[in-house]
Amino acid sequence: MTELQWPKRTLIRVGLLVGFCTSLTLAQAPVVRIGIALDGPSERNVGVRSVFEREIGIMLEEGFNVQFPPEKRLEADWTAAGVQAVIDRLLADPEVDLLLALGMLTSNELARRSLLPKPVFAPFVVSRGLQGIPSEIPERSLSRSGELERIRVSGVPNLSYVTFGGDLIRDL
Repeated sequence: MTELQWPKRTLIRVGLLVGFCTSLTLAQAPVVRIGIALDGPSERNVGVRSVFEREIGIMLEEGFNVQFPPEKRLEADWTAAGVQAVIDRLLADPEVDLLLALGMLTSNELARRSLLPKPVFAPFVVSRGLQGIPSEIPERSLSRSGELERIRVSGVPNLSYVTFGGDLIRDL
């Protein structure tokens, strides 16, 4: 063995060892499987879903192995009964850790439920007042700067939602 071959082989072995250890660390990150409920078939579903999947993946990539199993992406049929059925199925599915509602109908249905067996995120709530969606202001809410600010939370365990800006009832 020549002098140049020994460091090269050692570097290759060290590189393989580092790669192996890194893959073990990644494999040990907690897996989060996210189910997606859609209001119904639409040509926009793929675009909206892709944006949410990408952004959620980026936000959680350092601490979690985030998965969006294709078989856990369910489309309702644009009816209240269809939306309820899709949501019930995903909430009951032990292979879904979190439910994402990508539509106004699915967001409304989830945000109006009082018992949620797993975390849900409803990003398309139009007006919590008009829709009768729970909201409360905690007694003390501190901002990052340490100042008191009034924020609203759902008050329902496992429910997070986002409302569009403004007051729809006042605006109407």
